[in-house]
Amino acid sequence: MKQQNVVKKLTILAVLVLAVFGTFLMAKPVRAAESGQVTVTGYRSYSYAWQVLSLVNQERAKVGLPALTMDQELLDAAMQRAYETAVYYSHTRPDGRACFTASSLTVGENIAAGQFSPAHVMNSWMNSEGHRANILDTGYASIGIGAVEVDGRYYWVQCFSGATSQEADRGNYTDGNASAAVSFDQNVAPIRISPGSSTINLGSGSTASLTFSGVFGTIPVTNRTLLFQSSNPAVCTVDAGGNLRGAGIGTATIRLLSPTDGSVLSSANVTVTLDLKETSIKKLTAGKKKITIKWKKQKKNTDGYEIQYSTNKKFKKAVKTVTVKNNKKNTKTIKKLKRGKKYYVRIRTYKDVSSNGQTIRVYSDWSKKKGVKVR
Repeated sequence: MKQQNVVKKLTILAVLVLAVFGTFLMAKPVRAAESGQVTVTGYRSYSYAWQVLSLVNQERAKVGLPALTMDQELLDAAMQRAYETAVYYSHTRPDGRACFTASSLTVGENIAAGQFSPAHVMNSWMNSEGHRANILDTGYASIGIGAVEVDGRYYWVQCFSGATSQEADRGNYTDGNASAAVSFDQNVAPIRISPGSSTINLGSGSTASLTFSGVFGTIPVTNRTLLFQSSNPAVCTVDAGGNLRGAGIGTATIRLLSPTDGSVLSSANVTVTLDLKETSIKKLTAGKKKITIKWKKQKKNTDGYEIQYSTNKKFKKAVKTVTVKNNKKNTKTIKKLKRGKKYYVRIRTYKDVSSNGQTIRVYSDWSKKKGVKVR
């Protein structure tokens, strides 16, 4: 009976804490259904945690309340919750469970984000009715405090309890960069592949980034258990780490799958192209009813050249095309032209590549055009 009264009281407190900020809506009750796990990396500050403890006990002393003890289990839970609030800022955990499941000792929780120091966050909490009530609760004996900087912002958590499991020894904790495994439910805290569309070069690669929409913007995370899948490995392959590689010209969809049921959590389109190097016309010489073109050789990643010539400066009409199927050549003479006419010429490189079992021709951009009058 006593336990039921405590839970009811905490539920009301949780609502008050969320309502005071007015920015976050009360999360709907959901069943914990893990879609997967990710790794969140940040700077874990135990120094800040103990500074907050000192400030908490100063506030309690002002109203004649006994000091709270930093509990080892609650400290671990609060640090874990700080990582979790970076990806989903709520008293509901990213996997849909209540915050009290982080530790069986927890019977109250305060959270905050963006404050730059212990004094700053304590000022915010003490000026909020719900948070202040938790800090000055007469039924609490111990506390755990989380302070983690993720992507340039601090996330703060206080976990309260009426009991103490084991007091934490300050000398056993060191500040520094650290990672935490965070479980999530896609229906609660949706993960995304970022960006939603990208372009990579044939034979080269990139890495699919995973992000959550945090309170201050996107939060980058790394994969732990999720699965990647390509809709067309002949165009783009993807490995377990989300590393992409262009295998053929075209577009493929990269899907992020849940390891529990194979459902698609997010997807992104990847277009694979071949970035060919342009060439340029070095010299354009007019002869009797002919012109001779000399250009800069491009042997690397090039099978040959395509030349266009026209009497129209914008190549809108009367355009003719000549293909040079040898990347070692760098001259071509075009004959049977009209005397007295000015011809404009441009050139580009090409390469034949395999894509989806077919050979397609990929072109570079056109060179700058040059003009000459035929004799």
